[in-house]
Amino acid sequence: LFLFTGTEGVKPETERLWGMVEESALPAIGFVNQMDDENSDLGRAVTIIEKTIQKPVQPLAFPLRRGKELIGVVDLIRQKVSSLNNGKLVETEIPDSMKSELSRARTQLVERIAENNDDLLEKYLSGTELSEEELHRGLRAAVHKRSFVPILCGSGQSDIGVHLLLD
Repeated sequence: LFLFTGTEGVKPETERLWGMVEESALPAIGFVNQMDDENSDLGRAVTIIEKTIQKPVQPLAFPLRRGKELIGVVDLIRQKVSSLNNGKLVETEIPDSMKSELSRARTQLVERIAENNDDLLEKYLSGTELSEEELHRGLRAAVHKRSFVPILCGSGQSDIGVHLLLD
């Protein structure tokens, strides 16, 4: 598990550790932390990460903000928002204002997952919706193959997105 920041992206020590992971051919996932910082930007962080590790990066979640405040994360596989309400994890529907943008991101994620499994790819290309279970199983296989690096996001300090990472 690699920890990145939403403001700085990749730190020099992370580059060294990534080299060790590459040499050992280990599977990896990432978590972009500090998304509660108003200067954080997941898109910028993903671009920096991809440029640094020279491997495709695929977000599995996107931050949900109210103004500049991080209030939750959107799980692209489950298509739900996870947020905290009085310390309890709450799941809600994706706001209409984000559905179009997240639909494109989810399509890209599903395609990346399906590309790594002939059965899933055939099903996807036939126009059949892949189930959450199939996507999770395909994601696991893609991570083990090291086809791409899945990225989650949130804030460790605010405990937003951490439950999704643990799941």
